[in-house]
Amino acid sequence: MVDNVSPVIAIVPDGKGGEALQPVLDRLRGRGADLVVIGQQAQVDAASAGFALPAGVPEEVQTILEILPLQQLAYEVTIARGQDPDAPRALAKVTETH
Repeated sequence: MVDNVSPVIAIVPDGKGGEALQPVLDRLRGRGADLVVIGQQAQVDAASAGFALPAGVPEEVQTILEILPLQQLAYEVTIARGQDPDAPRALAKVTETH
């Protein structure tokens, strides 16, 4: 269910990937989604909020830059929930060895 209560986070790269995502973004906007975009300035301006990536970055490097705002978001949400970002609750279950 898409509405304006839960944000939709979209990573919109330059090139073919971003072009293919455009119809989906248009439908989300049409349904009143609270759209948060990580991508080029024009895409961020058309969304409710977002993080604009620098222009002219080679497509091969863009994915690294797209990850950084998501890591910051995860950190801020963890802090807002009163949790420790350096001690995820399920980490011991994953890394424990016998």
